[in-house]
Amino acid sequence: MRKYEFRITEEILLNKFLSEKGLKHGEIKSLLKNKDIKVNNKRVKDNIKLKINDKIELFLNEELKENEIKITTIYEDENFCILLKPKNILTCGENGLEGKTNFIAVHRLDRNTEGLIIMAKKLDEVDSLKELFKNGQVVKNYICEVEGKVQFNGEIKRAYLFKDAKKSIVYVSDRKERGYKEILTRFRTLRIKTSTTIVECELLTGRTHQLRAHLSYLGHPIIGDKKYGRSEINKKYKEKTQKLFCYKLSFKEIKGKLSYLSKKEFSCLPKWAENLNI
Repeated sequence: MRKYEFRITEEILLNKFLSEKGLKHGEIKSLLKNKDIKVNNKRVKDNIKLKINDKIELFLNEELKENEIKITTIYEDENFCILLKPKNILTCGENGLEGKTNFIAVHRLDRNTEGLIIMAKKLDEVDSLKELFKNGQVVKNYICEVEGKVQFNGEIKRAYLFKDAKKSIVYVSDRKERGYKEILTRFRTLRIKTSTTIVECELLTGRTHQLRAHLSYLGHPIIGDKKYGRSEINKKYKEKTQKLFCYKLSFKEIKGKLSYLSKKEFSCLPKWAENLNI
């Protein structure tokens, strides 16, 4: 029998975590029944909710084969690369994109948000790349499908966001209150469908869950968003994860070592939006 150990990096149900590691429903059921799973050194028999930093131990008779996750390279040079991050993988950590590529993320995408992400190939390149984001020299554009019909005309929406780290959720208000930080997002409607709208979003501030929470606050949550959307709508469209994709990274005028990136743009549309003329 082989032993496997994992460290949890986000709140998740045990069954879901194990299925993402390549185990089938029947195998998970058998492991729980035989108490071959330990959480924080205690054997468990139920589908419990795992918390950040929980330690998981599995005891298997066969080699664990994790689900294959395809990671596509959009651009690469000696300093960094731009990857196409798929759903169902964290950006950081041993089990995330960093661990699978041995590169270092200079910004983040949520676990179930797909799209373009910049990764430093060398440790001494991290600060210079992060500085570009800090100075607003990198523009991130997203595309998403939201509930309802809405006409955005490229206007900037302002609100205030509070992050509850313990609950792993954020709250949005139209007033600045204690602990709330300003968020600015530009929205543009690309296509109005029968009961949904495809929207382009530009982050002018980069807060946790900003796009997801901001759109929900405006009354148009992203289809498939379990945290900020509506379960009945997600079931209607059969979407289990948020329909959100970081489709474009643009660089402004840059001086110094990374000046070769000035005015460059990298983009890639998801399959569900390939027929859009953006």
